[in-house]
Amino acid sequence: MIRLDMKKYEGHAPAPWRDTRHDGAKAHHIVDADGKAICTVHPSRATANLITDAPFLLAEVRRLKAVEKSWFMMWEFLEKYPNQRVYEELKAHLTEMMPND
Repeated sequence: MIRLDMKKYEGHAPAPWRDTRHDGAKAHHIVDADGKAICTVHPSRATANLITDAPFLLAEVRRLKAVEKSWFMMWEFLEKYPNQRVYEELKAHLTEMMPND
């Protein structure tokens, strides 16, 4: 499992980022929400798309980390109170969702 240090992304350029490439241009010029240049990409459209989506991907990682934390808290509760009626069903469901690393 890859572990990201989320602190290293604090203070990044404001989203949304966009590609300002015009017809006939050979490079993709990526700018932030304020129109400030972030980088220039030659010539891959896919790379430009990945870069412009970076703030949204980071937001999704943060959301998923919060979900993961909730699952772990629920798991700890289930381990602490194994006599609860729903324990076996929820434990099976949570086990299926856990990464296999």
